Amino acid sequence: MLELRNDNNYIDTINLADDFRLKATKWSGIIIGFLILPFAIKNIIHVSPLYGLAIMILSGLCWAISWHAIRGRTNDWFLLLVGVPFSIIILIKSISYLGISGLLWSFPAVVTYYLVLPEKKAWAANGIHLLSIIPAIWINIPFEVAIRATVVYLYISISIIIFVRIIEAQRNILVRLAILDNLTGLYNRNTLDYSLAQSIEEHKRLKVPMSLLAIDLDYFKKINDELGHDAGDDVLREVGAMLADKIRKVDKAYRVGGEEFMILLMGTDTNGAYILAEKIRNDISGHSFFPDRIVSVSIGVANLKENENADDWKKRADENLYSAKATGRNRTISDVTIQ
Repeated sequence: MLELRNDNNYIDTINLADDFRLKATKWSGIIIGFLILPFAIKNIIHVSPLYGLAIMILSGLCWAISWHAIRGRTNDWFLLLVGVPFSIIILIKSISYLGISGLLWSFPAVVTYYLVLPEKKAWAANGIHLLSIIPAIWINIPFEVAIRATVVYLYISISIIIFVRIIEAQRNILVRLAILDNLTGLYNRNTLDYSLAQSIEEHKRLKVPMSLLAIDLDYFKKINDELGHDAGDDVLREVGAMLADKIRKVDKAYRVGGEEFMILLMGTDTNGAYILAEKIRNDISGHSFFPDRIVSVSIGVANLKENENADDWKKRADENLYSAKATGRNRTISDVTIQ
């Protein structure tokens, strides 16, 4: 299985899990709000106005939560501390009024917890739900039916937990495959444009400097041709590990091609980027990959300019890399010559 870098910063950036929960929250709120509204109206007119009003308030809460999700926001603590207790009170009343048929509303509630809440909070919501609903079952439903209802209720709760854990594990694997390079564990080319666009927006808002390093292994084809592709893969893995070790958690390292890498440095000007690039270059050339040969890299450094787009920024970094290659390799070329 692929290993995800410890900082998880790109996963936090693209928020795939949050995107799933936003969509689940949006549609769950809309559907539940509409489904329970007729029962609220019926109870207001024919059964208990107070109970019907409570259901109508719950319907409104569902729509309000859905509206927040549509606007890109979730409030997990509000759901856990207000929405869950309020829904439990209504469910207990439903069981006391309707018996076993009132219990049926508890099953979609359990499923919804795991759709709209993070796992630990969903566990807490389900635990509170079980501790509240099971006594209501035994108080309001005949003994033999209560036994069966409790077993079914526990089975559904456990099943949804297992299902969600499996789905979450599969989602994590897909996320890793989508954003990580299989060989080095660095971020892959698919993530680069997204990260550059995000850093450009941050530069516009906060006026912080951003720098890009374009890194290429020198004479890498010779390593593959003379020592074999396994040796070449070992070099790529070691270089990837060295790059990941040299940067901060806010920075990002990518493998963008066969022996090509890039590093995005957040809040770093040209001088700082050049100094880091030289440290990387010296560390790699001084590292003992093989007993009989030196492995080196050439590096191009480009600091983000005002109103520059991602393509032009990458192009300048690549042009500086090509200059480093053309002038002898194993060197760093930046926008500003450092004496």
